[in-house]
Amino acid sequence: MACIRKRRGRWVADYRDATGKRHWESFDTRKAAEDALAAHKVAIRRGEYVAPNDSRTVRDAYESWRTLCAEGSDNRTGAPLRHTTRTLYAMTWRVHVAPRWGDRKLRTVDAEGVATWRQEMLTAGAGVQTVRNALDLLRVVLRHARRFRWMTGDPFEHVRRPACKSKVRAFTPDEIARLLDAADPRTATFLRLVVVTGLRFGEAAGLKWERVDLSAGTLRVVEQYTHGAWSELKTANARRTLPLPAAVAQELRLHRLRTPGPLVFPAPGGGPTEYHNWRTRTWLPLLRRTGPTPDDPDRVAVKGSPHMLRHSFATALIRSGATAKVVQTLMGHHSAAFTMDQYADVWPEDVADAGDRVAAILLPSGSKTVAAGNLAAVPSVEVVDSVGAG
Repeated sequence: MACIRKRRGRWVADYRDATGKRHWESFDTRKAAEDALAAHKVAIRRGEYVAPNDSRTVRDAYESWRTLCAEGSDNRTGAPLRHTTRTLYAMTWRVHVAPRWGDRKLRTVDAEGVATWRQEMLTAGAGVQTVRNALDLLRVVLRHARRFRWMTGDPFEHVRRPACKSKVRAFTPDEIARLLDAADPRTATFLRLVVVTGLRFGEAAGLKWERVDLSAGTLRVVEQYTHGAWSELKTANARRTLPLPAAVAQELRLHRLRTPGPLVFPAPGGGPTEYHNWRTRTWLPLLRRTGPTPDDPDRVAVKGSPHMLRHSFATALIRSGATAKVVQTLMGHHSAAFTMDQYADVWPEDVADAGDRVAAILLPSGSKTVAAGNLAAVPSVEVVDSVGAG
């Protein structure tokens, strides 16, 4: 039986939760004790009660979520998350979420604290996508905690994710030429293949010779090597067959002679190429070599990431007149709408003659349409009120 009583000069709310466990809290006034008891009784009745002395932390919720949902099958797909996804979550937790929230008790996490954390990360210079990843992970962990009644309320209800719409940046033909000129033969072959197929780095790193048909001039994308492990492609659309230009196919034939193993672009030790090692040992030195030289001290080095080669492929496709569906298929995107949104600033903007082009296709010649030049010959007509018209 719940009650309010006075003990040692303070007012105590004494009650039992839904499991029969007894709880009591001390307050300075009877009103505060009565308000707390009323709130607890409502929460217990709704199945939302969390004991005020519950010491479970955000770290406890994360470990439970990681075991049950990330590494286990207690999730929407009914299977453990992909290795690359788990790796991203683990890094985000270790670097961004745990230092701020790991030791915080779940019942003390509030919307103001989350919103403040969001703004502090942005102010400190963290990338928008990094902030979004951190917020998303904390949201997932707290949702897991609410599922098991470890906390009440949703701190994210009034917290906004930062917008993440960035302009696509692609290398220009001149920049690609400078990269190829500064690259060694093996790296140049890698760059040419990526720029004419739009492969993601992980797809190129995981490309096997058995997936390449040099006679037919095609290659099949069926797997990837990323975050230090082999993994399935993210979506069914990412499984695709790509055409190879004749010149690149011939270059791959020569490359095949000096690459006898199963991988098209293996690491020096023969295993798969790891992105961070390749970026440090190959890509960054390559960018530096495109900079000033004794003969051209004012030359500016090419800047950018390897992923921009993929953007260059998509941009060239669009400017060549390829449809959104063709670009989506070759890029391995999940939808044409995503492709058009991603490259919104690249699609041709000249729509002045769009109406004439449509009319030429859909309206047969000689149809009873009024040419603009003959409008003067059309007699005036009387406008009839549509309500009374038969």
